[in-house]
Amino acid sequence: MYIILSVFSGLPHLHLCLIFKTAHNNYFNEANWIPMKLTPEEWCHQFISAEIPLLPPPSRSTWYKKQKEYRKNVLDFMIHSCSEACVVDGKCSKRFPKPFSLTDQVSDEAYPIYRRRAPAKSEEERRQNPELYGETEDKISRGLNRVIDNRHVVAHNPFLINKYKSQLVN
Repeated sequence: MYIILSVFSGLPHLHLCLIFKTAHNNYFNEANWIPMKLTPEEWCHQFISAEIPLLPPPSRSTWYKKQKEYRKNVLDFMIHSCSEACVVDGKCSKRFPKPFSLTDQVSDEAYPIYRRRAPAKSEEERRQNPELYGETEDKISRGLNRVIDNRHVVAHNPFLINKYKSQLVN
């Protein structure tokens, strides 16, 4: 199902709904090209992110440049900051900030809960267990300096964010 609308700029705007049947989701192992079944949580983690990307140590590698660009795109386009449009009765109608979660959780009865790791309390703690902690970023939004963490990141597909460099919402 899809709808194409014209927005204020006059450019087309697409709303697209894709539904995947979990029982038939196959992911091909790149080494052997053997189809493997993915659980809904594995599928979610494979294709959807709701975290500020980790910025690796600086280098001249292509991977570093792509990761740096991906992080910039997430911080520019995929951070939710509440405005008058989304606040109803003093609360965000989009339910931001989202709760922290160490894993993706998928249920038939509720919206998925995406992995959003909490920031470490200290740099020493982060270095000891980097897989347990998320990133933070200082950002100026509406004239205020805020510390952004994973609770404010809108769920997105990393490939599409890097390809189109714009706001894309899952």
